[in-house]
Amino acid sequence: MKGIFKIMILSIGMIVKNEEKYLEKCLTALKPILENVDSELIIADTGSTDSTVEIAKRFTDNVFHFEWINDFAAARNSTLDKAKGEWYMFLDADEIIADCTELINFFNSGEYKDYGSATIVVKNYNDLSNMDIFNSYNLHRLTALADGVRFTKAIHENFSHYFTPIKNLNTVADHYGYVYKDGDKLLDVAEKKTARNLELLFRELEEGEKNGTLKETTFGQIADCYLWRAEYDTALEYIEKGMKFCQPESLINIEYYNKMVKTLNKMGKHEEIIKVCREYFSKENLARKEKLVTDSTIYFFWASSCYVLKDYDEVINKTVLGLDIYRSYRSGKLYTPELNFCGVETTIPMLKQISNMFLIACDSRNRFNDAAAQLKNFPLEDFMPDMKFMKEHLIVRNILMEKTNYNKLPDLYYQLDKPNRELYIDLLIRNVFRTKRHEHFLKKLSLIAGEDERLVDYLKIFNNCFITHDPTTAQLTGFIKKYGTKHNETIWILMMMNNIDTVTFISAKDFEPEESINRMFEDIVQTPTKFDVFTDSVNKLSPEGIETAADVFGAALRNASKNKADITNMVRSFGQIGKRWIELNPNKDRPDNISFAEKINEIAELHRRKNYSECIKRLEELLGDDIGQAPDSDPAISDENGNAAVLRHYLNIVREDEKKNSEMLEKHNANPMMVELADKIKQEIRSMIEEWDLDGAEDALNKMASMAPFDPDIETIRDEITDRKINYMNYM
Repeated sequence: MKGIFKIMILSIGMIVKNEEKYLEKCLTALKPILENVDSELIIADTGSTDSTVEIAKRFTDNVFHFEWINDFAAARNSTLDKAKGEWYMFLDADEIIADCTELINFFNSGEYKDYGSATIVVKNYNDLSNMDIFNSYNLHRLTALADGVRFTKAIHENFSHYFTPIKNLNTVADHYGYVYKDGDKLLDVAEKKTARNLELLFRELEEGEKNGTLKETTFGQIADCYLWRAEYDTALEYIEKGMKFCQPESLINIEYYNKMVKTLNKMGKHEEIIKVCREYFSKENLARKEKLVTDSTIYFFWASSCYVLKDYDEVINKTVLGLDIYRSYRSGKLYTPELNFCGVETTIPMLKQISNMFLIACDSRNRFNDAAAQLKNFPLEDFMPDMKFMKEHLIVRNILMEKTNYNKLPDLYYQLDKPNRELYIDLLIRNVFRTKRHEHFLKKLSLIAGEDERLVDYLKIFNNCFITHDPTTAQLTGFIKKYGTKHNETIWILMMMNNIDTVTFISAKDFEPEESINRMFEDIVQTPTKFDVFTDSVNKLSPEGIETAADVFGAALRNASKNKADITNMVRSFGQIGKRWIELNPNKDRPDNISFAEKINEIAELHRRKNYSECIKRLEELLGDDIGQAPDSDPAISDENGNAAVLRHYLNIVREDEKKNSEMLEKHNANPMMVELADKIKQEIRSMIEEWDLDGAEDALNKMASMAPFDPDIETIRDEITDRKINYMNYM
């Protein structure tokens, strides 16, 4: 620029082309600056064919055309040439400043005179359906203008000079230029932008290598393009080239390490991630001379990989180190120089993932003090909008409380917003089946009951069921009449557990079988609670309830099969329902669900007895010659109602069990002493059975089962003991 005489405080420069999607929002967000600071807006259009120019002219008269020459720096410089301000700021048209207050105060207070340049925070989003996913960068977007200030580089252009001291503003600009997803829908932005960027970057690479002017960042920018395209091997190739090109002491190496662990994580190469993380923190890494904000990202990727590899102590240790740095950064106490070009990859989704990994690791290692000390460092307020995540998180928190105490239960509850409080109460009601410390749990639960009448009534029922052990039919059926069945499946379970007829529940007007049973399986059965609660209740169901039970269990089986859950116990209970229905209705035509349950009952028994070959044979017969397609002739087993999918899923489970059992049995048989010992124990057990010492036989069998659970004779002997007990009771 010629001369340094200026007539206003700030010039804002932009270059645009076909930006109608975000431009109006961008310029509207800038209006408070233009109205409150002595400033101007300069816009260079490089060839728009949409309404971009018309939108721009509604905000400034200083709009002009610049002939595009495949050089972003040249286009930016055209706005610099027209700038009249003491300072200059640039933005992209798809960047929207959330709040201009800090910027306005920076200039109007005169504070800008104490600095030579300034940064703002730019958040790059890539998925419109999840705005928690972004990379955060502190970028130089403002500088004092003086002779020699120009933009350089044809792409990823920036100022040629950064005058010090530098002011790091907390002003945030949300950037939508690299949004390439909207939920499951892929947008074409990534393909178009990366194609354009790669053309310019490879030209820059070629010229830089030819002229000796190659920048350390060029390889990383090429790698970013391939990362956006999910071409991870190629991205890794350019990251490695960049690290070889950089001087060992260069801070740019820090960015390359970040890109490398991110790429390896996408590739699922967790052992390599740990190796890279160790190298990053080693004394051989000459670029890292102090604690850096980006250390938190490395620690969190390290912890995540350790979790996959089941090294839970290291998960805990690395998470604590990462949280310490992240907390300092979030509070404004830590700002390190790499942030001027290196993004902070520690986003809300990463923190969500790390928080649950960390808590599960603490539970597995009984390091409950570590969990308690770090919980406050996870931004719970940022997690709460994601109800699906909060459900998982609160369940893990309850598991930890069960291992220690429930003293923090009320504190956690009052930290939550209204929707999450409702969710938490729902989970706490279900927790009554998980806890073994009912008195302590119910005491803490009473502290949040307040004016929630339903929870107060639940507490009365829980007290009768688990403390005084005298629940009444009137109390349980009265609850259903008062509140209905929706989200009250706990009452159904309590009825079955206490031998109270469930017909009141399953005949209620608002009873929805599939939703109710799926909630039961999702929140109760898939926990340490034993499935025996359901199996034992089959024989207690009334004739009116057994058919509905078949419907709800069938729905649950189909749902669990879709989610690839272990349905072994569910199949067994479903089979018992079919058997019970036939006992009650021997001469009636079987509905499809009952017919399916009847067919599966004997197969489930074969599986339980570890007769895998016969079990597999029966399943294959039901599915027909083509295992992938059930025979159309049997309506009880068809893909249309989902039962064929259940059988295929169950067949895979049985085959996997057969494989595991064979491997264990092979190891067992390789030790003649163990074989001899097992045979001796089985002989002793059978002698006890003959002598009617059934309790002694059962104890001995349980000890043997814990020692050799793969032995195929265990379930056969267990049935012999059960038959003897039945005969004894009949005889008496």
